[in-house]
Amino acid sequence: MFLYHATPRKNRPSIDERGLLRSFSQTAGEGIWLHDWNRRRWAIGHVAKRHGVDPDDVHVYLVYVNPRHVVKHSSGVYIAYVNIPAAAMTEPTSPL
Repeated sequence: MFLYHATPRKNRPSIDERGLLRSFSQTAGEGIWLHDWNRRRWAIGHVAKRHGVDPDDVHVYLVYVNPRHVVKHSSGVYIAYVNIPAAAMTEPTSPL
């Protein structure tokens, strides 16, 4: 399934090289937070506030993840409990 991952732009070099790693998660259970298209504005605002960055300094990846590795957290928000390799991520084709 295709979902999105929002992160501060400063994290891009590491993510582009190694992918999304559970060990970098700041939440219990080391999950990777993902969201659907309809929650993109909320996700950008949430990441900006949580990490103390401007919303313009939030980058969003389009991510492919096996649906079996994703748990629904709330409406449009999911958690993946597997590492997501850089090869499974790309830039969204539509403007955010």
